[in-house]
Amino acid sequence: MNLNVNLKSSARMPALVGLLVLLARIAAVLPFAPVVAGDSSRYRDPMNPVSVFEVWTGRGPGVLLQTLFLLPGVWGLIGQIVVSAALWTAAALLLYAVAHRYKWIVFGLMMLATLNPWASIWDSWYLTEDVTIAGCVAAAVGGAVFAVGSRPRVPSLSVAIAGSAAAILARPYSAVLVLPLLALALLLPPVWRRGMSRRVLLTGGLVVAAVSLFAVWQVVEFEYIANGGQIVQVRAAERLGLRGSDPGYLAVAKAHGMPPCPSLETALTNSATTTQRLTLARNSTCPGYQAWLRSGGLSWESELLNTPRATIAAFVHPAYWAAGSVHQYVPYDPRGQWLMAHASPLITPLSRAINILTYLAGAASIVVALVVAARSRRRAQVIFTVLALGWIAVFVFIAWADTGIENWRHVLPGLYVIGPMCWALTAATSSSSGDSSQSMYEPENRIVSPVASVAGDL
Repeated sequence: MNLNVNLKSSARMPALVGLLVLLARIAAVLPFAPVVAGDSSRYRDPMNPVSVFEVWTGRGPGVLLQTLFLLPGVWGLIGQIVVSAALWTAAALLLYAVAHRYKWIVFGLMMLATLNPWASIWDSWYLTEDVTIAGCVAAAVGGAVFAVGSRPRVPSLSVAIAGSAAAILARPYSAVLVLPLLALALLLPPVWRRGMSRRVLLTGGLVVAAVSLFAVWQVVEFEYIANGGQIVQVRAAERLGLRGSDPGYLAVAKAHGMPPCPSLETALTNSATTTQRLTLARNSTCPGYQAWLRSGGLSWESELLNTPRATIAAFVHPAYWAAGSVHQYVPYDPRGQWLMAHASPLITPLSRAINILTYLAGAASIVVALVVAARSRRRAQVIFTVLALGWIAVFVFIAWADTGIENWRHVLPGLYVIGPMCWALTAATSSSSGDSSQSMYEPENRIVSPVASVAGDL
């Protein structure tokens, strides 16, 4: 591809690529039936579409997806893909606009990331993953550019706020990831040195606050009021069923109020299958056991404090992260079923290869971001890079520790923002070092959105 083209032609190319990727994602789901999973009824009920908004009845939060899935037939999935692709493309166009030397590299990486099965498999599922991942990525990318770039910051802040709002409205739990990253971006360095008006910051703050408060209300209604603590009970049972055989777990559970339950204790300490352990942990009728679960059982915090070595060992064990992940969802996806019918021997090695390559890409991105931060010699960039990566690691652990089953799906938004955020840090730094004429404190009335300038050339 000839990169020595005029500015208008160059500006058209990334937007066109983004459109082609969107069409490819839509084309990949159209030949197959949508995936209806166990949780899908919380977001889509064809018999009574508006019932999914009744969070007070225990249907659960996720209003953005519930709204999209009101569209009939496959149009709900197409709407989901369009929103996801819009967030990915906005973040990618932002990086293309601010990068000085790596425009096509960072943009190409973002587009490839959208096609990674870790993200693209959810295009055909009636679940929250598709938009949640895209929203978290946009929030992390926008926040990183806002924090360390020397270009005008209204566009990057807009991408960060839009991504945060979409992620939280799709899955409120993602607020634990995106809000600290957004706060960190706003505080390092101080925003009042950036020539941004209070009106811009106040508007963005009100949007995030309103979305967050709405999400908190949904979660409280769902987890503690409508279901009477049933969700807390389910998670406690799943943690016990899956991790009860870990060294020291059962003893700590007893020390934290677990009543005697010989049949369950025997299953947790012998060769019972995972399914058997989970079934007993959920349904045991031992006196006082279900009440103990409703109170939270053995919390993940207590588990970590009392058995830190076993908990961390289970968390970092490579077998699950390398072999579990996307592979466990292939049999439920119609595209995966097609592959199993036509190339079954390739499923496992392909899944593992995708997992390992994605982890390696993330690790390499972290190394590059840290090196770039160190070479920049800017304290704010070093602090943002280290603290942002540290918080992502904390989020991934919390999401894993709090949930029992399907840990990988729950930590996926945290895992998936690592690469894009690191690319954003690299792109923004190249902009800072390569465009010394751009004032870091340019006033708001002179700010021109790089994303808008790309769109304006179309």
